[in-house]
Amino acid sequence: MPISSQLGFKKEATYGTAETVDRFAEFLSAPMQLETGRAESKALRTGQRVQRSDRFVPYITGVSGSVEIEPLTKGFGFWLEHMLGAVATSGPTDSAYTHTATIASLCGKSFTMQANLPFGACGDTNQAFTWEGLKISKWELALDAEGLLTFSADLVGEDESTATALATASYPAGAEVFSWVGGLVTIGGTATDVKSWKVSCDNKLDDGRLFLRENTRRKEPVESDYREITAELTLDFENLTHYNRFKSATAAGTLAAVELQATAATLIGASTYPRIKATIPAARFDEVGVSVGGTDVLEQTVKCVGLFDGTNSPISVAYTTADTTP
Repeated sequence: MPISSQLGFKKEATYGTAETVDRFAEFLSAPMQLETGRAESKALRTGQRVQRSDRFVPYITGVSGSVEIEPLTKGFGFWLEHMLGAVATSGPTDSAYTHTATIASLCGKSFTMQANLPFGACGDTNQAFTWEGLKISKWELALDAEGLLTFSADLVGEDESTATALATASYPAGAEVFSWVGGLVTIGGTATDVKSWKVSCDNKLDDGRLFLRENTRRKEPVESDYREITAELTLDFENLTHYNRFKSATAAGTLAAVELQATAATLIGASTYPRIKATIPAARFDEVGVSVGGTDVLEQTVKCVGLFDGTNSPISVAYTTADTTP
């Protein structure tokens, strides 16, 4: 068991210039992979049936992977800017601050991440892996009945080091998880009983920016298309409300605001609870599936796409916490 494993991170001042990590999170997984290539010769030579060992050139283009954590009531704000681009803070209200992420430019928004991947079956020999120039290419928040809120992100980055010293981990005191106990969903302003939900955003980053510049590492990934915002909800089939949105003959009829939130159990002040809430002001209902497949209560799976209504951020993620800064 890798009992000494840890995960830390820090925002970079300059893309690809590693920082010493000083914030840490409990995590479920963080599989990262160095991306390498081999430029191989295909030239013919008399009698040769197998490629020669001196006719290829190895190179490194970057790193990629993912991270999955259970957001806590303290410390999660770090991810907001890298998820969407901009963060505004309001408060304090009742000793609580709300950090709200909205869609904005992701240029220059990169971070360094370090994990301890200890050697051996007993995991008692530390080995730090440090990845620089990381950006979130896609992220997801998800919550199921009887479960905990999870956050996962696909990452792309510039480089990896195994020579950087392992940072000393420290964690926010008094932090708690977000669970289904404090889950709430509203659709079109109406509270709706939902068995599970997930919301995701594909930032559409171009991660293939390789150039002839005496440096094989990728340049900073930049947005190359419209971002893709999706939400998926599972609920009982109780009426035709969502199905009618799906089959509406008018554009306006397919749209409704969707709010997905999880609230923690312990008050911050006198009346404010920690909360994470994702809001899609203009969600288009693109799929509502209902089918009979046995004796279970009929369910419907609702799939939505987040669109820009011309005024509001197509998606926002608000984090209410005792943390004064994200």
